[in-house]
Amino acid sequence: MSDRSGSQEIWKTPLGEDRPQQVTRQGGYQAFESADGQTLYYAKKQSGRGVWRMPASGGPETLVSNLAWQNLWSLTPDGLYYFDLGEEVPRVFEVPDAIPVRRIDLKSNEITTVATIRTDLPRGAPALEVRSDGRYIAWVGRREHRSELMLVRNLHLSR
Repeated sequence: MSDRSGSQEIWKTPLGEDRPQQVTRQGGYQAFESADGQTLYYAKKQSGRGVWRMPASGGPETLVSNLAWQNLWSLTPDGLYYFDLGEEVPRVFEVPDAIPVRRIDLKSNEITTVATIRTDLPRGAPALEVRSDGRYIAWVGRREHRSELMLVRNLHLSR
C-alpha cells in the first residue's frame, strides 16, 4: 500500500524494475494475490469491513465479503477465511470472546463455519492465517502477561 497518488492504493513492482505500478483506483490497503497470480484480493481501508477482488493486471473490482475486516482474513487457493465479528466489534478487542471463523468458497460463494475460537483480537495487526490446504488455522490473540522472565537458581541438569 502506498499513498503516493494522494490516497491509499495497492501498487506492485515487477522484479528487476524500479517503476511501481498502481493497481487499485478506488482504495486499497491490505492485499494478497491468488495462488495462480491472476486475481488480487484486498481490503480498501485500514480499519473496516470489506474484502474486494479484481484482476491482478487491473480491471473492475467486485465485493467478495462485506463481513470480513481488514487484518482479520486469510486467503487460500480455494477459499477466503475470516473472523466473523458480527456486531461485537468493539468487544472482541477488549475481552476474549467466542468468534466464528467462516470460509467463503471462491467458486460457489458458499459460506461455511470452520471453527469457533475463543480469543481477544489485537488492534492493527494481521490476526488470522490459514495454511494453503485449509487444514490448519493460526491466529493472534492479545494476552496480558504478569511476568516475562523467570529466574531458576542452582539448576542441575543430569545426563
